Amino acid sequence: MDTLRHFLSLELAQQLSIVFQVVLLSAVQGFGLSLRSHWAKFCFIAGSQVLLSLYLAYLAKYSLGVHAFYAISSLPLTILLWALLSGSGGDRSKINLKLVPGEIWKLVLPVQKRKRYALENLKRGVAIFGASGSGKTESCYVPVINHCAFHNFAGINLDFKDGELTEIINYYYTKYDHIENYKAGVPRAEVRNLCLHRPEISDFINPIDPVYLHSQDDLYLALNTLFAYNKKSENKYDFFENAPQSCLGGVIWRLKEDYPGHCSLPYAIALCMQKDALELARFISKSMTAKVIGSAFLKSFAVNQKGRLHVGDQMTGIMGSLADILRQYASPNMFYVLQRNDFSLELNNPLQPVMLNIINSPKYDSVYSPFYSMCISMIINQMSVRGRSHSVLLLDEGATTKIPNFYKIPATRRSYDIATVYGIQDKVISDLTYSDKETKAILANLSYLLIGKANDPDSVRYYKNLLEEVKEKTTTVSQTDTFIAGSGKRISEGERETTKYKNQDISGLGAGEFICYADGKSEKIRFKLMPVERIPPKPKRTVTKMDIEDNYKNILIAVSNFE
Repeated sequence: MDTLRHFLSLELAQQLSIVFQVVLLSAVQGFGLSLRSHWAKFCFIAGSQVLLSLYLAYLAKYSLGVHAFYAISSLPLTILLWALLSGSGGDRSKINLKLVPGEIWKLVLPVQKRKRYALENLKRGVAIFGASGSGKTESCYVPVINHCAFHNFAGINLDFKDGELTEIINYYYTKYDHIENYKAGVPRAEVRNLCLHRPEISDFINPIDPVYLHSQDDLYLALNTLFAYNKKSENKYDFFENAPQSCLGGVIWRLKEDYPGHCSLPYAIALCMQKDALELARFISKSMTAKVIGSAFLKSFAVNQKGRLHVGDQMTGIMGSLADILRQYASPNMFYVLQRNDFSLELNNPLQPVMLNIINSPKYDSVYSPFYSMCISMIINQMSVRGRSHSVLLLDEGATTKIPNFYKIPATRRSYDIATVYGIQDKVISDLTYSDKETKAILANLSYLLIGKANDPDSVRYYKNLLEEVKEKTTTVSQTDTFIAGSGKRISEGERETTKYKNQDISGLGAGEFICYADGKSEKIRFKLMPVERIPPKPKRTVTKMDIEDNYKNILIAVSNFE
């Protein structure tokens, strides 16, 4: 009290000087308390008190009473600054996770109110839901990418946001480049890019290289994926949709056998676009196997009175359908990038693992998605070999690709040490690409769910029903009125099962807030952010628009000499 009375008796200038000193002390202490390390907190607070003592001793005004006055006066502002700097009530401070070498399938997530939250087996698959602005990238994908880079995962990163996830992949795979693989002799995964709309940063890739067409089954897999976008109905057979596929398949197989150096999608499409029906028939018929593959096309010719083939109404319709489909695929950028391979499509080969960024853009989604879908399908097929390195399919906005029978991949590829992380903004979006049943089948094979904010009422109800039920106590009050007992109230208690979360619990989630469902239990969590830098992909070559156009014209000219 004496110290306080002395303070009040001072002149205004002296009082303001002391107030400034208290504010400065509060700022130092508040910053110290906001640090994550307890040792750092202790050092900051102790150091500030030592400096205060030295300062007061220097002014020859030190006493326990004066020191206590400064400490008590600075306390309220210190607590306020601590709360502001640490973000109390919604801590989004950044955290560095400590990962354990060898725990390749244990995915650790940075969440509030605990040191770590772990999904025990990444191979069981993860589904990530969250509307735009829910924080999927920073909260969910960053920890997954950090985990994959640390443990040297190979695989595919489907990046629909024009390189946003690729920049994060580049950062973490560079950051952990010095860490040795837990498997001796397996090198660090190299990062590659496939980007059709930016050829200068893309590696070359040829998904139908003869090396990967082991049998007709591999060819059918590629064609079914490429033409999936043109199917009007999944369950209805349409001859005029399938005959063009037969023609392209026959052309590809003939290239495989007799022109292996030109067996690629650009040359196959150019052949179909440049030659007429009779020329295509002669080209395909020179190979017995190609003739079988292209039989639906070849047997659509009409036969004149002399027994010669000629183009009738049916073949005219087929050629029209073929031209209509392939004109969408005859992109100069595609012709440039999909000619040859810069790396093996066996991404999980332990001799040289590869993390492939497939970079799409919302602007060109409808143009390039069929090619990306085909590449993903063929790569997964090449990766499905036992004894390979561990790998991941990181499919952000997974519904932007359409892969036939995709629902089987999460269920079966875990046997090949391939984990699936499937992310979509909303279940409704996935239903547009796949059917409702197919989407449910995909999600049924993904054991871990991270559910963020949802806006569609049907999706909210679907997510809610995926989570476990809880028992809720019920109380029933009824009015009784009998001749013997008279009137009165009857109270009965019971239990009923109900959903753990209400609709508004899911639709009201904020940025960074997710409901995590794992091993039969769900929990609402709020993620902490991880420190991350973004490293844009570097150009691999100088490519001009004229280079791309010249390559396009050269291929169209070259196929005219193929017989």
